[in-house]
Amino acid sequence: MTELVDLSPAEESDLTYYILALMEEPDPFVVSEVTEVKSIPHRIRLVDGQLTVTASVEDWEHLKRVAEHLETSYRDFELLSTSQTAWTGTPLGTNQLKHAVRGEVSESQLELLAEAYRNGYFDVPQAVTAKELASILGTSQSTLSEALRNAQYTLFEILFGEQ
Repeated sequence: MTELVDLSPAEESDLTYYILALMEEPDPFVVSEVTEVKSIPHRIRLVDGQLTVTASVEDWEHLKRVAEHLETSYRDFELLSTSQTAWTGTPLGTNQLKHAVRGEVSESQLELLAEAYRNGYFDVPQAVTAKELASILGTSQSTLSEALRNAQYTLFEILFGEQ
């Protein structure tokens, strides 16, 4: 039995809707199984009776543990593919700000902000200065500062600009 509780359009796309449904699922349910082994589900699709799950894992050993767990839980489990990537996409249930940012901020701006964040540029107190970060990234301090200001401006425009 399935009960549709809510259906609402996603703010970031005219083609995406959030669905809240209550349903009785066969045990074990795939989201429970995937999250039980600490992997993060990103996409679940049911096409022609075949359930496909895209999830992220920490490393190769974690992937093997996840695969072993799913093989134990499901008789018809098949690992279709693997890929290593710097950006795995947005996990299910992540807040809408990340969705908005991903659609508006360029990939190069996101990479720059992520590097600055990872290196402690935004920490209080700063772990690295603009000069040190520029050296790490192999660019000049003035180029770095301008690129960071542009990326920050884009973020602030999303948050505070006219809708």
